[in-house]
Amino acid sequence: MRAVILAAGNGERLWPLTEKKSKPMLEICGKPLIGHVLDNAKEAGISEVVVVARKEDKRLIDYCNASPLVSHVVFQDEKRGTGAALLSARPFVKGDFAVLAGDIIFDVGILKRVMGEHEGDITLAVKKVEDPSRYGVVELAGNRVSVFEEKPQHPKSDLANLSIYCMNERVFDELEKIRVSERGEYEVVDILIGAKAV
Repeated sequence: MRAVILAAGNGERLWPLTEKKSKPMLEICGKPLIGHVLDNAKEAGISEVVVVARKEDKRLIDYCNASPLVSHVVFQDEKRGTGAALLSARPFVKGDFAVLAGDIIFDVGILKRVMGEHEGDITLAVKKVEDPSRYGVVELAGNRVSVFEEKPQHPKSDLANLSIYCMNERVFDELEKIRVSERGEYEVVDILIGAKAV
């Protein structure tokens, strides 16, 4: 299976750490965050990765091009947000594929489970957290997403979106239809209603 890693964000909330390097290139235990994501993708059985980056992020581009797992580094256009970033990868993925944030640390077992239990257009990983107001919060009806709120002040659920997905290429048609959010971005979370949650 292929994966798309979204690594075009600015990391504004981590300034000044991200003043000179992007968030996915910040090091944890001597390796950039995106390096950990690539390692986990490979361990989960991903055979090929498409990375979405910013054109000016030379460090990240060079790092990814040096990885035998990365087949393409593509660039996000002027539209902002995860939905717009994912659309940039459309020409390079077919069928089912994984989608991962390029700036997270996660247990490889989570990705394996999402891939193994994937059905329909979207399957995503969620986790109970102590302070859901810091995350994208998911409400479920059974095992399907019924409500999604981005960092709500008064969350109605303690389930956080982990930014680990398995999707089918049909999602690209849905992404083409989304409108710009209040934050001025095209957000992948706008197509999560009805998705299967693991």
